[in-house]
Amino acid sequence: MTIGGSLGVGLHLPGIGIGGGISIGGGFGLGSGGADEPPKSVPVPTDDPSIQELGKFAVEEFNIKYNDNLKFQSVYKYEKFVLDPYATNYNLWLTAIDCLKRLLNFKARVAEVKVDGTIQLTLESFDPVDT
Repeated sequence: MTIGGSLGVGLHLPGIGIGGGISIGGGFGLGSGGADEPPKSVPVPTDDPSIQELGKFAVEEFNIKYNDNLKFQSVYKYEKFVLDPYATNYNLWLTAIDCLKRLLNFKARVAEVKVDGTIQLTLESFDPVDT
């Protein structure tokens, strides 16, 4: 807490932001933070095997959900957002080959949550990208 300033208090979970603004007179304040601040992007090279595995997971999950048969090729760009020590979101730009042998671009969002020493992955979105 600072005089004439603010202190951010909040909690940010995937899809949920909790924060509030409480003002306590005399220039002391607890202002909204946490949910208003974007998660930090962490740079990691796209040739990292774990990033390529996330791309493969995204294509496999898409194929299961939509009874499709895309063939994963590679992740060519991504963003990693560490939300807290137990939750990380990934935006993955990837290429896959369809049944007509066309090389297509997609953007996938994968959530990674660590629970009781195990990692749980969820495909949150998978959309075509125009080039």
